[in-house]
Amino acid sequence: MDDRGVVMNVIDFAPRIDILLDVRTHVETAVIGLLAEDEFGRAQIAIPDLRAHAEYEDWLNCREGFQMGLVMAGVDAKLVCVPLAQFLAWCRRTGAASGERSLDAFVAMQRRIQDVPTSATPPSARQCEFEPLVDGTAAFGLHGGFEN
Repeated sequence: MDDRGVVMNVIDFAPRIDILLDVRTHVETAVIGLLAEDEFGRAQIAIPDLRAHAEYEDWLNCREGFQMGLVMAGVDAKLVCVPLAQFLAWCRRTGAASGERSLDAFVAMQRRIQDVPTSATPPSARQCEFEPLVDGTAAFGLHGGFEN
């Protein structure tokens, strides 16, 4: 119960985070944004959430505690360090508020981009699929037949 007599649950204080499905392992994964210790002073100016922490170690302990809680819940959680300038530039471009939730969203967005599957081999077509396209497409005609 808070000072106004309102009952609050622990979940009311829990940060929200995206849970991703790792495309390679098919394991639920979460990424938690982290800033470098040498950027923490500047980060406290730009990110209001960080002002509640007197020093970097205090904030780091909170982030690691959040990670441990997710791991105990069965989520493969990882701390990912990002450059402060990169995060703040993303906030300006997207209009996102600079905060811990946005930091986590930024890291999750980066992870999604990295996890986009890419094919090691170019797409292929069989000759029966290719030949009907040759007559109507000049670019195919420039290369000759199916073999080329």
